[in-house]
Amino acid sequence: MNVEQRKIVSKFGGSSLADAGRISQVRGIVEANPDRRFVVVSAPGKRGSGDIKMTDLLVDIVQPKEQQRFENPLRQFDSRWKSIGEGLHQEDVVASLLDEVHAGIGRGREEHWVVSRGEWMTARLLAAYSGRRFVDASDIIRIDETGKIDPESYQLAEDVLGDEEQGFVIPGYYGQDSKGEVAVFSRGGSDITGAIIARGVNAFVYENWTDVDGIRFTDPKRVPNARFVDQITYAEVRELGNGGSEVLHPDAILPVKRAGISINLRNTFNPEHHGTMIVNNRSSGEDEQIMGIAAKEGFVSIQVSRDGMNEEEGIVGRLLAPFHRHGIAFEHIPTGKDSVSVLVHESNLTNGHRATILEELGDSLEPDHLEVVSDLGLITLVGQSIRENHGRVNQTLYTALDRAGIRTNSSISRVDGNSVVVGVIDRDVTPAVRVLYERFSKLE
Repeated sequence: MNVEQRKIVSKFGGSSLADAGRISQVRGIVEANPDRRFVVVSAPGKRGSGDIKMTDLLVDIVQPKEQQRFENPLRQFDSRWKSIGEGLHQEDVVASLLDEVHAGIGRGREEHWVVSRGEWMTARLLAAYSGRRFVDASDIIRIDETGKIDPESYQLAEDVLGDEEQGFVIPGYYGQDSKGEVAVFSRGGSDITGAIIARGVNAFVYENWTDVDGIRFTDPKRVPNARFVDQITYAEVRELGNGGSEVLHPDAILPVKRAGISINLRNTFNPEHHGTMIVNNRSSGEDEQIMGIAAKEGFVSIQVSRDGMNEEEGIVGRLLAPFHRHGIAFEHIPTGKDSVSVLVHESNLTNGHRATILEELGDSLEPDHLEVVSDLGLITLVGQSIRENHGRVNQTLYTALDRAGIRTNSSISRVDGNSVVVGVIDRDVTPAVRVLYERFSKLE
């Protein structure tokens, strides 16, 4: 392949940049492959348990003093950066950058400008330390009024980054809004920045460097030593995310998926490991396997039943109206002949919302029966060929759970495209995941 085809965008997360030693390691990874011409960085994260992320300190700085979580957050921010500067022999660079941050805070710069200074400082420092060109994200990234990607960003990335061989460092997480002010994505948004750059420069691959060797088949907190997956599709990753397994920021997937660019999840602390490739279509010979299991507890099922309900026109709209009115997200809507349910996470029914929703549903639908079932967990199994093989998958799944004495809730279970969702009571979620991992992760 020629140079144009081998462009690599490498995004490094906060744990990869948490101190001077790790930043030095990142420089080594970047310099090991000349194709890594575009580097996107997060703000320094935690150095270990009990530590504080740089962005959390910045968030505290813009909070009223009585709401601050940390003592002297600006002083802590300064102290940590000075330590990084000393470790990299870049004291003068760090001192100059801190002066700019202090001046901006002193002038009353807007909140988004302040909370994005961790990424800005990291990119400025790494550019100076590695001899690369710093490009401010505000020159490339456009964020619309909803906090999402403005498609103009792709063309700007192509125009601004061009074909320079020196290499670039770009801060993640923020860009510019329609008024020309600094705007940030939601937390974890550096993943989005990397995806935008990858699509804009037509990268060969988008590397996302973190502190793990890739995607595990399931959560190791539920199944210790769960195996890593070599290859998985974008659709499967999105389904895992919907099921409660946070792999990447969800908005970081579509830009590269649509451009046909693969994502390679890698480990900064084990760079020899090949990681996990996220692709449009798997070619690994594992088309009929389940490729991952996600799970989440704490759901509530609001079940409404009345004779002839599903024969009424507009019944679903009337059912969902109270949820939309109060801004309550729902998981899915299982239906029967004379009944329908709405599955909602318990965290969305705080501040009296549960009683309000029930009252409004009763008034609107006049049901024969209105019931709330709590303490439900959802287990999501994903695989790109589930639709074609759902009979075999279901048989294997339910047989395994039945033999383990785990009852499922048929009213909230479903097959949907690349996924199978199974409902169980909360206390059975982890035992069920373990049973299903043993059954599906080793299928040949």
